[in-house]
Amino acid sequence: KPSLVTTPIPDSARLALLATMVGTCSLVRFAVVAASAAGAAGLAPAASSCLGGGASHEASANCAPAFSGAGARPGVGKDHALLQLRPSSSEEHTLLQLRPSSSEDLHSGAGRPAVRKEHVLLQLRPSSSEVATSRKNSTASSSLTVSTFMWNVHWQCSVAARGSSADCKRKVTKRFVELAQEAAASMVASIELSNGMSEPVHLPSHGLWGWTQVDGPCSRGHRGDSSALAFAPGWRVLESGGGCLRHDDDTRAFAVAKVQPPTAVEGCPSLCVVAVHAPHQEITRGYEEVSRVCGDAAQRCVLAMGDWNVDANGVAGLWSRFIGGDAPHFVEPNERTCCFPESEHYGVYDHLASNIPGARAADAGHQVHSYQVLEENPVQQHRPVVARIALPSGR
Repeated sequence: KPSLVTTPIPDSARLALLATMVGTCSLVRFAVVAASAAGAAGLAPAASSCLGGGASHEASANCAPAFSGAGARPGVGKDHALLQLRPSSSEEHTLLQLRPSSSEDLHSGAGRPAVRKEHVLLQLRPSSSEVATSRKNSTASSSLTVSTFMWNVHWQCSVAARGSSADCKRKVTKRFVELAQEAAASMVASIELSNGMSEPVHLPSHGLWGWTQVDGPCSRGHRGDSSALAFAPGWRVLESGGGCLRHDDDTRAFAVAKVQPPTAVEGCPSLCVVAVHAPHQEITRGYEEVSRVCGDAAQRCVLAMGDWNVDANGVAGLWSRFIGGDAPHFVEPNERTCCFPESEHYGVYDHLASNIPGARAADAGHQVHSYQVLEENPVQQHRPVVARIALPSGR
């Protein structure tokens, strides 16, 4: 294993070595300056030009005497130094050897190097910050960042009820599409953005051109609820479904899709994506439908987002009731998102959750927007949420 070894240079010469390492390839430039007679250190003035990484044409001409012999191999004269650059046993190290021209001076015994006072052995390695940056870039390049957008606009706006304007749904639909596009979202979940009480607004007809939508209507008597998923081009929907999360009049909807992402995710041939509007009571339905649509993907390849009506700590309990499989280890954000007007409502409800092994928060993080189109009196409304997650790429 290489180690740092130094021996004195004659007092008559001063040797300055400047090394700059760039990445793992380690571009190294040396400036060699002789303070007195060049011969005392075994270096001629021209040698500094030869060693520099950015030598000019004139400097290159000065290097010519150092090359001779068959096959254009270097012929090292006494007035020149030879710089050797070779990797060590560790990928993070580079060994540099500066030596005089005489090969006899470099060996003794059974071919082993003899370190003389004219020799300098340098071991160079990147700083801890360079190593960290390299590892971070490697991690980033091996992950798929998924940007999601979710928004519960509330039913009063959709059906112009309780004082909400007749133009509220049109404006909130337009704003939904704008915010999704600003977030460069790969998938979105709309909650209670509907025609009537249970038919989700078709987002591809309102600006998400080329997207694929999956509806999750829930209707019972005169009551209803709606959830929908939509996927950007490149995401392939393999199976889909949805329905109600309870058996009674407390209608809350979900939508579910088995999808193939544009980039493979490690350990997940397909992903199970769910838009959820959880009831304020216990979930009593949904498990069979999620299992039918997603199959094995529900075990550990799930992205579920929407209005959970609980904070992040309560998501796992609801998850087990209708998704099953491994519990989510990623739940973000965990901050107030409910509801307008805040003088009357409080809730930390809207989250993206996942049980995909290796999933983590993307570098861009999440964003909780302010309330929207308040001039149309939406009556109640959640804050729109952008959540980004980094998934490990498949090999």
